[in-house]
Amino acid sequence: MDILFHPIGTIHTPYHTHDEVPHQPDSESAGRFYILLNPELADGLYRLDSFNYIQVFFFSGPAGQTCDSACPAPPAAGAWKSGCLPAALPAGPIPSG
Repeated sequence: MDILFHPIGTIHTPYHTHDEVPHQPDSESAGRFYILLNPELADGLYRLDSFNYIQVFFFSGPAGQTCDSACPAPPAAGAWKSGCLPAALPAGPIPSG
């Protein structure tokens, strides 16, 4: 079975490199953070402004990037390794677009 993912928008942050991204959420992070949804999906935002919080599920990494190893090592983890599925890596098991 194949599961296909198609991008529905782009998440924008003030970070330019992987090293700039905090490892844990930081409520005091400066900069502009926003999601630019593809215009044809704008009707799906109806009444979104009435919610206090939303959950965003995403895959990160450039299109076409794949997991080159069954045991990748996250850059900040030193010698620590895990399998593709539990690793929070841009080069995770599913390429993003």
